[in-house]
Amino acid sequence: MVEWKLHTRIYRNYFILLPITTVIFAILSFPGRDSIENIQFMLLTYGEVLLPPFAGWIAARLLLGDAYREMLFCSPTPIWHVIIKRLTLLFSIILFSWGALLLVFFPNLYPKISIDSIGQMFLGSLSTNLIFMGIGTWGAIRFRSAASGTIVVVSIWASGLLFDSILLQIPFGHIIHPFLTLKAPDSEFWVINLITLCSLTALLLFFAHQLVKNEEQLLPIGEVEEII
Repeated sequence: MVEWKLHTRIYRNYFILLPITTVIFAILSFPGRDSIENIQFMLLTYGEVLLPPFAGWIAARLLLGDAYREMLFCSPTPIWHVIIKRLTLLFSIILFSWGALLLVFFPNLYPKISIDSIGQMFLGSLSTNLIFMGIGTWGAIRFRSAASGTIVVVSIWASGLLFDSILLQIPFGHIIHPFLTLKAPDSEFWVINLITLCSLTALLLFFAHQLVKNEEQLLPIGEVEEII
């Protein structure tokens, strides 16, 4: 329990950002509650498009953004256990923030849309956040920099938006589209997309785990401080 509190304290400035942005979004979205279509669009835009890059950015900093990470390598706790604990905290906060936002809007959504549709929104956004957390974690460790991990996250996020129309024209595009719940919620590949994104997350974390075994490459280089 003490160790969990320590991880939370170290990254509290980042972790608290997600609930704060969620509250701000809920307040700013109040005028749009007159239409169920507006509510669905706003919620999915936030949960599936705006929240994931923040999740990926924070994930990229969970190890390589730690200025004292050389001390972690000297501790008896395996470094991968530290990463998993911090990722678990991050995902828990995302789960709480996103779930709380849906609960706030639940009276506006139900019974105008079904519980299944609300569940689809919830799971679709969570899977997108998971894949960007995986991308941020792997990218930072692979390129030995939290800033580089953030660049990888932003590049894939932007590509998903820029090539949206191309992805939606082919079945394979539906399978890997990170924003499918927003763009094509009725797609016959939606469940496959959900499974694919979760599987890719697990694969990225596996690759990150393999890279972490070479601890020397993850030590700070000189006195350069990450600014992203």
